[in-house]
Amino acid sequence: MLGHKYFYYGFGIGMTLTALLLLFNTFVGTDVVGKEEEFDVYKLKQKANELNYSVYHNDETRFSQEQFDAKINKLLKEKGSLTNPVATKAFLIQEGMNSNDVGIILFELDLISEIEEFETVMTEFNLHRKIKKGYYIFEESDDLTHIINKITE
Repeated sequence: MLGHKYFYYGFGIGMTLTALLLLFNTFVGTDVVGKEEEFDVYKLKQKANELNYSVYHNDETRFSQEQFDAKINKLLKEKGSLTNPVATKAFLIQEGMNSNDVGIILFELDLISEIEEFETVMTEFNLHRKIKKGYYIFEESDDLTHIINKITE
């Protein structure tokens, strides 16, 4: 065994140098190669909006305006004849929409007076995660409580 001591010295030195080279290469590699900028969902949507694109969840079903109108007309026929069809507002809640997105839609349709009030009620009663996707038809006279109950049931 003692006759092979130079072999063991060489083997040990080789292993030590290899470990040091790998360690040095790791430190140098992280400094030279920069990490690509990562986007969170908000930044990604913001950047896509600047370029006139849309970002939506992979499982989200997208509809054309014609498909949306056909579905709304079908729902209106199922609901029966309305006394004042002009006073009704229809919209679609898609998968992945949060209470802020829904609040903006409701505000733009003049179904609610303030987005902040809607979001406050949704958060206060822990309903902001219980929004159900689907087509909804509301009358202009519907109050906030009725709207929230309908979209979260």
